[in-house]
Amino acid sequence: MKSNVYATLHKGRASSSAAAPPEPGHQNLVKGVPEMNATWKILGVLLLTAGVAHAKPSFTVQGQLGFNGTADADNSESEKLESDFGLMGTVEFPLSRQLRLGGRLAYEAADGADSKSAYSSVDAGVWARFVFVPGKFEFFGAGALGLSYITLDPDNSTTDLTGQGFHFLMGAGASYPVSRTARVIGGMYYSHHSGEPEGEVAGQTVKVDNGVLSRILLTAGIMFETFSSPFRHFRKTSASACDTGRR
Repeated sequence: MKSNVYATLHKGRASSSAAAPPEPGHQNLVKGVPEMNATWKILGVLLLTAGVAHAKPSFTVQGQLGFNGTADADNSESEKLESDFGLMGTVEFPLSRQLRLGGRLAYEAADGADSKSAYSSVDAGVWARFVFVPGKFEFFGAGALGLSYITLDPDNSTTDLTGQGFHFLMGAGASYPVSRTARVIGGMYYSHHSGEPEGEVAGQTVKVDNGVLSRILLTAGIMFETFSSPFRHFRKTSASACDTGRR
């Protein structure tokens, strides 16, 4: 996923392999992706169980700052990534006093330090969070696992390399309440993406072999305990005020 891979878009390396037959399983960009179906089924059952039990979901929206990133591939030298920004959102249900399980959506983008080419990914997967000591100030460990859609936009080229990939995220963080229904939340995570993006150049396929993107992420944002709680609290407060006025 690096500069010498991108150089093939301009030097015509793809045309030299015109007679080469397609690789076996070429269309399966990520090995083991079918096995992810079992993960989605397990997540669905757990979320359904939480919903039946009337568990209140929590929602988070956080900004992401990535640093110490690298891009690597079998057919290219490694490249450092410049600091990048992104967004992530999660929804989670409490399965116990300490364990929360749900889903995560995220977008990340970065530029190569050498090639100046753009790397981006859209992630969707399972999200889990374990609160070590539930209370006012909470410290937790968390992680995510799922699929990604990866796009590589080479510098000085109109051709993007795209493909489905795989990602995982793991780290720790903390949260603190700022109101009855909201908490500030943040964390530090290790982020890993793998995939084999490809694109058509002059009628030939240019492909990244076993591409890997990795970086450290700092996140910060807000967590909402439930969207309906503020309205219920408002109704209760209004009712109390009316009762006081009648007296």
